[in-house]
Amino acid sequence: MELPTFLKRTNYANPTDVMHTVVQDAYKLDEGDNAFDWLQKDPTTLAIFQKFMSIRRQGAQETWLSVYPVEEETKSWSPDKAVHVNIGGNVGMQNAEFKQKYPNVPGRVTLQDRPENVAKAIQTPGVENIAYDFFTPQPIKGAKFYYFRTVLHNWPDDKVVGILENTKSAMEEESIILVDEIVVPDVGASSWTTSIDLTMLCGHASTARTQSQWDEVFAHARLKRLSTMEYHGHTGESLMKLQAL
Repeated sequence: MELPTFLKRTNYANPTDVMHTVVQDAYKLDEGDNAFDWLQKDPTTLAIFQKFMSIRRQGAQETWLSVYPVEEETKSWSPDKAVHVNIGGNVGMQNAEFKQKYPNVPGRVTLQDRPENVAKAIQTPGVENIAYDFFTPQPIKGAKFYYFRTVLHNWPDDKVVGILENTKSAMEEESIILVDEIVVPDVGASSWTTSIDLTMLCGHASTARTQSQWDEVFAHARLKRLSTMEYHGHTGESLMKLQAL
């Protein structure tokens, strides 16, 4: 177990550098590699990760699609414009669920992720799979929904701000960002939620955030949270709707 040794060495401070985490110590990562770089170099572990992320909530009755008024907000949307951009969406399970529930919503649907994930992406009719680095400006301009599911919790605050700013650069007046994440309660968090928090600390120098912590990050990116819609009470999984300031 590397965590106690790591914490002792760092004087029990929360890590904030993705290049210096428990994962680097435990797996002896190459210099300059973070956890996702390591996965790219280990095809067996990458395949396990991709599978886990694609099935973890597969078949769940409660998802963001249970609480968000997609049809109402897209009824006059142009079919020539992007409607749903799933950023960091692994192999595209969320795209598949979106198309299954809303096959007639107008507009283009896109998956964006690292090349190694896009190479294994689900081939969903009507979904375009594109390799994209979200630390660079978003190339798809003026989409209705820029959607992140359990992506931002993998990164410390400064990196999240950068990701959101790159997305914001592509937004137009009707665009919104949808952040599908755990929102940790101020008191009484479940053991599942706190285990995710510890995983983020060890692997990514990050954390599972409370609503006030999320709002602080959004404010630094000049984004305003319009609403939070919880769809799974035990885990705190919620959809946060953001608008550019």
